[in-house]
Amino acid sequence: MNAVLVNNSEIIESYKKRKSISCSLRINFNIGHLWELISSPGYLEKCHPFCKTNNVIDWDDKKHIDKIVYVNGIEYIRDFIDWNPKKGYSLIIGKKGGRQSYVSWEIKEITSNRTEIKITVYPHELENMGKFTKFLTFNFYVVPKLKFYLNCVLKGIDYYLKNNEEVPRNHFGKHSWFS
Repeated sequence: MNAVLVNNSEIIESYKKRKSISCSLRINFNIGHLWELISSPGYLEKCHPFCKTNNVIDWDDKKHIDKIVYVNGIEYIRDFIDWNPKKGYSLIIGKKGGRQSYVSWEIKEITSNRTEIKITVYPHELENMGKFTKFLTFNFYVVPKLKFYLNCVLKGIDYYLKNNEEVPRNHFGKHSWFS
């Protein structure tokens, strides 16, 4: 089944007008094995180095919502708005009632046993800053922090698939936003 859960194309397009940060990793596993992991409920507890818990709120064929609690106690709700088996998904993430970011997860088969996974984040807008300050903050603070975060998440997925064991918390280094 290759279906968009909710037709949110206008909402998605509004998020995509923001600046984005992407990271990708090629892993030596087939696309089915990778999809099985990243589409399973609560999977972040296995592979996310900054995840303390990943509790399901709603997880069925039509709706996917969960809550991630980071090592430092911050809680975010992930509300999946697009779900395409063996291709990826997109979601809105943020504090309940707070600012939201849009995140796209894409997977692509390279060979029968090699898959690329790419995560793109369109972070919530920086508020109450002048244009120049926003530019500096985004490019010299937000981008490096998010790239480090995304690379740790991708390495965590690879680690879990290779070792079949949970990734230790902060395994690839601490993160000032989530550790």
